[in-house]
Amino acid sequence: MKNFFANKTARHTFFLMILGFLIIMLATIFLVNNSNRIRFRNFTPDQRANQVIRVVNHLEKQKTYAMPYILNAPNMRARVDVNPWKDAIKIQDYTPAKIHTLFKENKNIKELAIQLPNKHWLNLFLWVPTPVIVFTVLFIFSGLLLFALLIILCAWVVKRLTDPFAEFSDAIKSLNIDVEAPTLAEHGSEETKAMIRAFNQVQTKMRKLVTDRTQMLAAISHDLRTPITRLKLRAEYLEDKSQYEKILSDLNEMEEMIKAVLLFSKEDSKNEIKERFDLNALLESLCDEMVDTGLEVIYAGSEKRVPFFGRITSLKRAFMNLIDNAVKYGKTAKVTLHVEHDHIKIDIEDKGPGIPANELEKVFEPFYRVEQSRSRKTGGTGLGLVVAKETIRSHNGEISLMNLPEGGLRVSITLPN
Repeated sequence: MKNFFANKTARHTFFLMILGFLIIMLATIFLVNNSNRIRFRNFTPDQRANQVIRVVNHLEKQKTYAMPYILNAPNMRARVDVNPWKDAIKIQDYTPAKIHTLFKENKNIKELAIQLPNKHWLNLFLWVPTPVIVFTVLFIFSGLLLFALLIILCAWVVKRLTDPFAEFSDAIKSLNIDVEAPTLAEHGSEETKAMIRAFNQVQTKMRKLVTDRTQMLAAISHDLRTPITRLKLRAEYLEDKSQYEKILSDLNEMEEMIKAVLLFSKEDSKNEIKERFDLNALLESLCDEMVDTGLEVIYAGSEKRVPFFGRITSLKRAFMNLIDNAVKYGKTAKVTLHVEHDHIKIDIEDKGPGIPANELEKVFEPFYRVEQSRSRKTGGTGLGLVVAKETIRSHNGEISLMNLPEGGLRVSITLPN
């Protein structure tokens, strides 16, 4: 058996299924066996009388009334005793005619005692006639009950097998969104526990790898600020002003990139506590602030509150980066918010040149820029979209880019409602 089934879960499931089917099979045999009794219960009075007469005739043919004589039939039980049963109808002078008359007058006789020639008594217990429809309904109900038990058994087995995998799938999705997601509790069969244990180990290693990488990146970026400051001081001693300005521009660009890297490597957004706030009010206030600074930003939101549970600071930073990019490259930004039954959609459109189709996904890579000059005047460090994407995904959302037919770019953000 161990060679046939690969693991203990398969063996346990097999034996549980066999046990369940065995119980249902025995119950079915019991029902079929009792169907004969159901048939006998519906004898007419004459048929019941003839049955009693046949038992008496059988005893007479045997030429003996010795005790104990016991007869167990589907429709009756007969026994020869010294005394009649207490609640039985007693017949001392037995004739077949008396039996027929008795059953015609009382068709619901349960116990009957007939005195035999040797003064012993033939005690009979008879099933009371019941309408066929009652037993038909009971039989059908029993069959449906067995069928329901079979469904429950199969559902329980399937649930027992699939529940751990559903939790495992959800854990993988959570890990894909946030490496800091909590580990899975070990439960289920030995094989399932081993699988969960292995997954938790992988998650722990990934978490450590990401943490080490981030700390190293932050440390390097922090340490680079000191030599950049020294280079700025030394550049002051250059006599060639044109060279001084070029070197200072490069150093400033390097400093800005280091600041962006430090911001990207911070864990503040992950440690920020989630809270419930009005997403519609957040976007409206953000657009108003940018309008006050002289930027051309239009907001078309919802007339009602849009409650959302998330990290308000990190989301505000992500939306600000996206709107700032739209204004920087497209001169103007239009922000719209739509609330559906299961999600919230936010679109940010501009009237710029758009992005080549083959680069729509590449712009989400760290330090990638469509504009390759690396000038601070024409673009940023290439981390704004990365930070925005990570923030949106940490809220179980999605972000995508699409070029508009009339020109310009649309950034679509979908958040769970």
